[in-house]
Amino acid sequence: MVARSAALTISAADFLPRTAPLTIPALRRAAAKCRGCNLYRNATQTVFGEGARRAEFVFVGEQPGDQEDLQGRPFVGPAGRILDIALEEAGIDRKSIYAGPEGSKVRVETQSFTL
Repeated sequence: MVARSAALTISAADFLPRTAPLTIPALRRAAAKCRGCNLYRNATQTVFGEGARRAEFVFVGEQPGDQEDLQGRPFVGPAGRILDIALEEAGIDRKSIYAGPEGSKVRVETQSFTL
C-alpha cells in the first residue's frame, strides 16, 4: 500500500497489486486485504466475481447482500434469483457469464486480465 498523509483519502486503488500482469488471483488477494471503502467493516468475507474465463457478458452488481456475504459468492441472494430469471428469458446460460459485486469502486474498462 502507498503511504498517504492523514489529509488524503485512501481508495481501493491503493490496494491494487503494483506488479504486472494483473491476474484474477492477484486481484482476489488484494480485494481480501482492501480497506479503501467501508464495505469491509460489516462483511464477514470478500465477495469476488466468478464465472467463465472468457465471458461475453460481465454483470456487476452493487455491494454484496447478506446471502452473498455469507456464501462468499456473487448474485446468490434475491438479486441473483432475478438475474437467473433474466438470463433464462434472454437465453443466456449463467455458466457463460462473469458476475461480481461492485464493491471496490475500481473502474476497469479496457484492461484484460489473465485467469
